[in-house]
Amino acid sequence: MRNLQPVTVFFLGCHVAYGFVATPRAGRGITTILGAKRVTTDSGLQFEDLLVGDGKQPGNKDYVSAHYVAKFAQNGKVFDSSKPTEYGLEETRRPAFAGKPIQIPLGRGAVIAGMDEGVATMCVGGKRRLYIPANLAYGENGYMDIPPGANLVFDVELVSIDNPMSGQLGSAGSLADGFKVAFGLIVANGLVEFVTGHELREYIYSAIH
Repeated sequence: MRNLQPVTVFFLGCHVAYGFVATPRAGRGITTILGAKRVTTDSGLQFEDLLVGDGKQPGNKDYVSAHYVAKFAQNGKVFDSSKPTEYGLEETRRPAFAGKPIQIPLGRGAVIAGMDEGVATMCVGGKRRLYIPANLAYGENGYMDIPPGANLVFDVELVSIDNPMSGQLGSAGSLADGFKVAFGLIVANGLVEFVTGHELREYIYSAIH
């Protein structure tokens, strides 16, 4: 068993993390935080860094890809995931996107506020547990199977910072026109505030092809 030392860890471009850090191994690229401190932000969001990646931190309007597992804080029941079949849930995305990370356009209200805020200060390669109060999730009205006033817990892994027109999305003659159509379809179907359960890339891809 490796020796553990209490330290304060500083990451360029990322927040400071406190905890017990396992002695790094060459080539790992990720620092493991054991007993990570729970941080509370001004909005009321709480998070713990389970792994702090050494990749870049996204800008506040970047597109990022992330895996996630969403649970009810009250009982720990998983109700959504980017890998649903691993948790006994139905995969609702097309086969090309099944089990892949979702793409999130940060700062645009495409996902619940707590997830948007929590992901925005991560570094690529990192894993974070978000404790999301109801007012940063689906509020007092709830949504579909999510009851009113439900507090949520999201485990999130930041996979990459993306070019929104990367190979996974295909190409379009006009970036602006493609996004106008794509986001118009999402709004028309009332899916903007619940895009955590779907693959945003799938809507964009369908709209521009």
